Amino acid sequence: MHDKRALVLHACSVTGGAFGLNCLWENLQCPWFFIHRGGNLGQIGMVVATLGDVAMTWMAQGLVAAVSRHWLWLLGPWRWRQWAAMVGAALGLSLLVESWALATSQWAYTAINPLVPGTPISVLPVAQLLLLFPLTFGLSRKLIRWTSNPSAMAGTKRTTPRKTIKVYGQRAQRTAVGANQESPAQE
Repeated sequence: MHDKRALVLHACSVTGGAFGLNCLWENLQCPWFFIHRGGNLGQIGMVVATLGDVAMTWMAQGLVAAVSRHWLWLLGPWRWRQWAAMVGAALGLSLLVESWALATSQWAYTAINPLVPGTPISVLPVAQLLLLFPLTFGLSRKLIRWTSNPSAMAGTKRTTPRKTIKVYGQRAQRTAVGANQESPAQE
């Protein structure tokens, strides 16, 4: 079983990171490249679109976790399987959502919106997921590692005991300064 703190940090960082990054992306691209059914959606529409992006990020998380056979896969090394699953999820989800939205007239593209060659699909939502999935997971990875051992980020040694946590299937030992370690005063 994973450390509950790491699982909570994972859930919060992936959700928060995905929401923040996708909200920024949606607000920057939509006014220039998309025409929504019913006209300008405003901020409520951007939040709804962003929540859809967060849901797709969690779908990608689940796919990569299944391929990795580990829920906290992002804390371990990212090998070709993780990258292939992320890229596959980004391509599949973006093409599926865009095809559905165009077929049901949820939105259309402006004349300046670049299309994927040979398709009626915009390059922008594909690029969004291709870029923001790894960025979200990478930022989450850094946040989880940093909060698990903040002194490592600052380059200082921890001098107080910490409980042992399980990270990516291995035990990461946090111990107090002992006979085999130097204290900060001895450095």
